[in-house]
This record gives sequence, structure tokens and C-alpha cells, in this order.
Amino acid sequence: GSLGFLGLRVGETCSARVEHLGEEDGRRVLHLPKRKGGKIGLAVLPPSVAAAVDAHVAGRVAGPLLLHPQQAKYGVHRQTNLPYGTAYSIIKRLARRAGLPAIHPHSLRHTFATLALDAGVDMYDLQLAMGHSSSDTTMRYAGPALDSNDPHPSPSKKSSDAPAPHLQPDQRPWRKEHT
Repeated sequence: GSLGFLGLRVGETCSARVEHLGEEDGRRVLHLPKRKGGKIGLAVLPPSVAAAVDAHVAGRVAGPLLLHPQQAKYGVHRQTNLPYGTAYSIIKRLARRAGLPAIHPHSLRHTFATLALDAGVDMYDLQLAMGHSSSDTTMRYAGPALDSNDPHPSPSKKSSDAPAPHLQPDQRPWRKEHT
């Protein structure tokens, strides 16, 4: 569940491998070699996510980052990545347990976009964080948050006279593009 805080696509999450974890500038990162459009990315893991990932990895040095629940339960570690259908089932079950409506893995990207805007992230940084080539694509995710009738509007659209908070670069826990 913690990887939902990164705004990753379900394919990026399911294909993540232990050997993609690393450190850069003293921070835990996840390299993203399999990005849509053939791009390479990097996700900076917030401390809480890094701790959860490290606990899940539990000393493994290779293999899928996310284990199938049966693999984790019985200690059987296959070298196959978590299938999309399994990720969907896990998220659906967790949502039901939490009393939430039925959601799917992609819903987490929309939530990520909304929360990022609520935190004062500007549209360009959100575009980079989500790995979009076009700002138009990011707008489709952020559009509802920019609607004045939305209960979670972007800080720049709130009626408050106070300026929207802006995060410093070291407070932006998302991927940056590598050229």
C-alpha cells in the first residue's frame, strides 16, 4: 500500500524489483527502468515508505519487490513479478476492509495527483512526478481538483487570500526524470 504514495503506474509498481532499490543523496530511491514510453525514472521514497519497503524486502537482495501474498505468507519466493490482477484484488480487498467504495490500482494515481495539488505542488512538478510527457495528460488527472466545486481543490484555486504553500525540492518525494 505504501507505494501508492508515489503515484506510480500499476505496471511500474508490479514490475519493481529489489535490485531497483538504491540510495541517492542520502535518500532511499526506486529506479524505474520500465516506464511508459521507454523513459527511465527515479522515485524518491519518503521515509515512511522507505521503512515499509525495507521491512517488506527483509534482507532479500534480488527478485520482485512486491511478493504475492502467498509467497510472503509461506516464504516461497518466486522470481516472478506480482500480476496486475493480483494487485487489483489486493487493492479492492483493502478498500472494502476500510469501508471505501470499490477502487482499482489506477485510482491511486488520481488520489496522488489530488493530494499533491492540495499540498501546493505546481503542475509542472506533478507532471514530472507522474511521468507524463504532456501537461494535458496531467490535467486530466488534476482536472477535478481544479474544479471550483470539488471538495478538494488545488491550493491555487482555494478562496483563501493566503498564498499556496510550495514545497522545497528536498520535500518532493517523487521521481525525477533522467536524461
